[in-house]
Amino acid sequence: MLEDFDIKNVRHESQTCPAIGSQSATVCLPVKVVPFSSAGPAKVKCCGEPEINPCCDFCRGKKDGTCEFTISQKIRVDIPVDFGATV
Repeated sequence: MLEDFDIKNVRHESQTCPAIGSQSATVCLPVKVVPFSSAGPAKVKCCGEPEINPCCDFCRGKKDGTCEFTISQKIRVDIPVDFGATV
């Protein structure tokens, strides 16, 4: 009885087949790191008393004579420095 078949009364059911598509890829991101440093003003501090040392015999009483000596001083130099980098 194919004649009694009515296509409008047929229930259409959807069927699905789940699938996942995949693709491998290599990606590249350029990165540039730029280092920097910045020095602030230096501060100098004397540490202790200066030291005076003769370099030769004293030239006592010599006309047109010379006398040589050294002066040494311990100092401390503080220099503030900032280091960093930008990316």
